[in-house]
Amino acid sequence: MKADFESLVEKFKAGESLALARAISLVENGEMVAGEFLERVGERSACARRIGITGPPGAGKSTLIAALTSCFGTEEKVGIVLVDPTSPFSGGALLGDRIRMAGLSQNSDFFIRSMASRGSLGGLFGHSEDVMDLMSAFGFTRIVLETIGVGQAELEVNNVVDSVIVVLVPESGDGIQAMKAGLMEVADLLVINKSDRPGADCFLADLEVALDLFPEKSDDETGLSWKVPIVKTIATVGEGIQDLLGYLEDHHNFLQDSGKIKTLREERMVDRIRADISRQVHKSIWTNPEVASVLTSGLRQIDSGGETVHSVAENMIKLITKKEDT
Repeated sequence: MKADFESLVEKFKAGESLALARAISLVENGEMVAGEFLERVGERSACARRIGITGPPGAGKSTLIAALTSCFGTEEKVGIVLVDPTSPFSGGALLGDRIRMAGLSQNSDFFIRSMASRGSLGGLFGHSEDVMDLMSAFGFTRIVLETIGVGQAELEVNNVVDSVIVVLVPESGDGIQAMKAGLMEVADLLVINKSDRPGADCFLADLEVALDLFPEKSDDETGLSWKVPIVKTIATVGEGIQDLLGYLEDHHNFLQDSGKIKTLREERMVDRIRADISRQVHKSIWTNPEVASVLTSGLRQIDSGGETVHSVAENMIKLITKKEDT
């Protein structure tokens, strides 16, 4: 087992794509060695630029990603993480997005991985950041994360990437509706895809009005600010993609020049450390047989009227803290 692990580390460092795929599976499945593997290969895990693309289903996000990433420079290596809805039968990703990106998967400079949301809050699978770390350590210079575009996921992506592109279509509704959904607060760039459809110009005007209600993103120390641009695209034919790429570069330059890129990434690290502590504490509690015994006894007491939910919880906490003190 140790020999297999060492072999995987060496193959990963040698740039073998199959080793990257196996390493991602370790992370996805919550294998015990996943953390150690990340430590062994993670020297460059913070280097890649991370771009999030979100928006409602049917907005053409996958087609937009294919068009956008195809315009990246020839020196770029691109990792793409697609968070798909979970299959109700297998528990795995439905892989719809990968099917729509079949052309990119033939290019050795691209690596596409579909991940199942597995019912996680907001549709973002909990290990997506670890997977992006692996891709960065593998040598990818840009990583694109697409969410399933349902509810909280549209907002959650803001916490894991450097730049957020929100993709809408003319029939998404008016700009005020988008504002209510919280999309305006997370968007660094707004895209009206399928802009050849009726109502695109009216939708653009609505979005411009809605954006005016929000202050520009600024940095007090440098005095630099960022006004969220709105880009009209028709991803199927590549229209507007170069404009979008230009704005994406401008946003990256703003983050660099203002120093916000460092602040953003430090905040992400703090959030991840807290989340990891919570996961480990949660696991240690619920795998403790003494805690399970107190819970079982407490349930009987609740049923007989001798305890309440709160008193049972207090008893369990006392047991945990007592063990930590000894």
